[in-house]
Amino acid sequence: MFFVLIGLAFLMDKKKSMEMLKQREAEGVSENDGPTIEYQAIDIYRELIDEKKGVQPVDENQALKREKMKLFLK
Repeated sequence: MFFVLIGLAFLMDKKKSMEMLKQREAEGVSENDGPTIEYQAIDIYRELIDEKKGVQPVDENQALKREKMKLFLK
């Protein structure tokens, strides 16, 4: 009976995910509408550690990059 239970749970999970997909398509939401990750974790770590040490950004692009990283982490 255990294997029947596992099979039923798997089928219900598949059914639920298909329903969610159909609902999202009906609402006009695509799979790529979620947040995009622009930077790797090591880049964020290095940049924000430099900021914590008091290293000033070299240019406006680097300052903007730091702000994006902070916003992403929030």
